[in-house]
Amino acid sequence: MRVRAPELKGRGWLNTGGEQLVLADFRGRCLLLDFWTFCCINCLHVLDELRPLEEKYGDALVIVGVHSPKFAHEADPVALAAAVERYEVAHPVLDDPDLVTWQAYTARAWPTPCPRRPGRLRRGAVLR
Repeated sequence: MRVRAPELKGRGWLNTGGEQLVLADFRGRCLLLDFWTFCCINCLHVLDELRPLEEKYGDALVIVGVHSPKFAHEADPVALAAAVERYEVAHPVLDDPDLVTWQAYTARAWPTPCPRRPGRLRRGAVLR
């Protein structure tokens, strides 16, 4: 049975040049969703671990940060933009202040890396 993966929904995107991305934009490439928040030290460690992967596998791997705030002040879009710049996050980041994508992908802790092989997301769902 094929099930569509949940679309990436949030307030907006950072590091996309103003473009609003959708799952179809990543078709044919491995996708790693990184659910994180900027006040989580473990999330920041994961960001450091992702950089070499982006450099080595950039042609085949897409990393998308899904910023899902744990505390109210982390939902401030200005604070998020400053954190993305401060921590030198180069990949696209979805601002998910209402935890819509977080809930759709059943994330339960920070950080939650969610790797998917080409064309497949969450529980065998296939991108069409």
